[in-house]
Amino acid sequence: MTQPHILIAGGGIGGLALALSLHQLGVRCTVYEQVRALKPLGVGINIQPNAVRELFDLGLTPAQLDKIGVPAREWALVGQKGQEIYAEPRGTDAGYRWPQYAAHRGQLHMLLYQTLVDRAGPEAVQLGAKISGYSILPEGGVTATINHTDGSHSIVEGTLLIGADGIHSAVRAQMHPHQPPIHWGGALMWRGTSRAKPVRTGSSFVGLGDHRQRMVIYPISAPDADGFATINWIAEVTLDETEARKSGWYKPAQLSDFAHHFDGWTYDWLDVPALLRGASEIYENPMIDRDPV
Repeated sequence: MTQPHILIAGGGIGGLALALSLHQLGVRCTVYEQVRALKPLGVGINIQPNAVRELFDLGLTPAQLDKIGVPAREWALVGQKGQEIYAEPRGTDAGYRWPQYAAHRGQLHMLLYQTLVDRAGPEAVQLGAKISGYSILPEGGVTATINHTDGSHSIVEGTLLIGADGIHSAVRAQMHPHQPPIHWGGALMWRGTSRAKPVRTGSSFVGLGDHRQRMVIYPISAPDADGFATINWIAEVTLDETEARKSGWYKPAQLSDFAHHFDGWTYDWLDVPALLRGASEIYENPMIDRDPV
């Protein structure tokens, strides 16, 4: 019997985690990713206890996760006037067997990539190679068309093709050509990180504001000797449905694009305008999604 070979379209967090799982099972796989070089893109991400359990089962360690983030201890909902509405413990403080991690998305991505390359070899991830389409073979299996960044094309054959190529998936578009368009969720989000002192427990996930404009704030690094950590923040504003819909991912943005929505958000425990001004980079992305297939 021929050794199975799984083709994976997309080298994001999903595609790399899948490849690590297949390698652990002894199933050969190759990830095809369109960018020429993977970089630690993005800002903060919360890894819930059930996902941390899977990372541990894949052989990642708490020490590795501690290098890219911090265990989250609390979720707190706070009103626009700074008053606490609700709070609860998170992760092991809430009784889970596994922690919840607040981490840097790009560093998590690179950790998964490096772990896969170390275990399966550099040939397991083909960069500069986008799967643009596929054909089902009559005798079983599949061929995939690869578009390379040098302009060339190639065909690879595999046992199975899995599309992990994101919201603009070419695999999904071919499989479901009449799928509805991307949903515009009615909100724009601006994301960034700033160096500041953590609030509340020192590792709290804080939601601040109301349904029209709100902030999410949490640390993604341990404090330094002066008590400062890398604080991830998301500034979100609900827009009228008549405003232009967006369909992109991360796009560089300026503080002047949105900071005025949060003027006056200054409390004895947090200065939001100062936090925003401290950002080294800011990205805009819309709240978008697709229907399940």
